[in-house]
Parts: sequence; structure tokens; C-alpha cells
Amino acid sequence: GLGITAEPLFRSNVPANRLQIFFDGKPDADVRTRLKQNGFRWTPNSGAWQSYRHGYTLDWAKREFNAEAIQ
Repeated sequence: GLGITAEPLFRSNVPANRLQIFFDGKPDADVRTRLKQNGFRWTPNSGAWQSYRHGYTLDWAKREFNAEAIQ
């Protein structure tokens, strides 16, 4: 399990070249560690976990969260 109550929301912010993941609440420590290991950082101003928008980041997020809809 992901340690969260709802599926995360993904936003591919193309103009800013960022991939953002929004969770409903704070993900558990294991999820946070995996996010950090894969280049994501918490950004309080956007309320999202954010990384640069790379092919490997998109692929990891799709696998990790079963999110095929990310572009």
C-alpha cells in the first residue's frame, strides 16, 4: 500500500518543466523516502511533491502509483 487514503493527483506542468504529485494528506515515511530517492522534493508553496519533468521521472511515477494517465 501507499500509506495514503486516496490516489495521488498528478500534474505535468510543461511550462515550468515540472512533474507535480499532490497527495490527500501527508504520505507515510516510506513513500516520502521513495519520492526523495527519485528526485522529488516537497514544495510548500504549491502543496505538491515536485521534480523536473524527465522521461525517467514520469516512468517511475507511473509504475509507483499505477498512474497511466500522466503525459
